[in-house]
Amino acid sequence: MRHTEVSKIKYHLTIEEVHKQLNLEDDFYDDDTLLSQLIEDATQEIENYIESDISETSNTLDIYDFCGEEIIIKRSPYLSLTSISYLDSDDQSQDVTVANCTVRLSDQKISITLPSSITTDKLTVVYKTGYSDRAKVPSTLLRFILRRVADLYDVERGSYIQGTHKNDANFWNALAFHKKIYF
Repeated sequence: MRHTEVSKIKYHLTIEEVHKQLNLEDDFYDDDTLLSQLIEDATQEIENYIESDISETSNTLDIYDFCGEEIIIKRSPYLSLTSISYLDSDDQSQDVTVANCTVRLSDQKISITLPSSITTDKLTVVYKTGYSDRAKVPSTLLRFILRRVADLYDVERGSYIQGTHKNDANFWNALAFHKKIYF
């Protein structure tokens, strides 16, 4: 069994960009708290759809009843491996030296090979995913997030079918190019 705790570190859109997209006055700050929340919501919604992190993210993966020397994680893009620990037979926490682990990346997964086989009730892996640098985020993803923020702020925008609150499938179909497909 696996359980992952996720903590977003950094989002890549700014309030100023959203103001410009929405054609809000430069001195209109009344909705900035709402717009910040919508940036987070839109980013999360798109990340869930494409099954990949965009914002820089810290992940804590707990794997219960682990036995072996390889850990497979289906989340990308990978940034870094922070720590690995496990409970020994006396339920004492033991750290695995991250420098002794081998990390292999592919489009579909992160594969971590431990220095030796471990059998434990609980293995904890802390790692980062997403983009730490905004310049590396595909510009199309930033535009999709910006468009989604606009949709959430004002439902009369173009990603909805006019006169309804129903999503326009063309928006999600265009975003599908970035969707991860696992085999």
